[in-house]
Amino acid sequence: MMTSILHGYKRSVATYKQKGQMKMTEVKEPLSMDDPLLSKMAHAFLVFCWNLATRAASRATIMYEHITS
Repeated sequence: MMTSILHGYKRSVATYKQKGQMKMTEVKEPLSMDDPLLSKMAHAFLVFCWNLATRAASRATIMYEHITS
């Protein structure tokens, strides 16, 4: 089901680009970091991801040490 939805979306985007209703680089442009809110949100997201990853890694080693001791 999801592939048919994406296929229809790609088809409609291609039609819009062909008619000139959508810029050719509309979907492919990278995010600019000029927006301060976007920069803050990206920084907060990366900090939270880093904290979760390090917490999971430390918990995994602690649990492994409990099992092997």
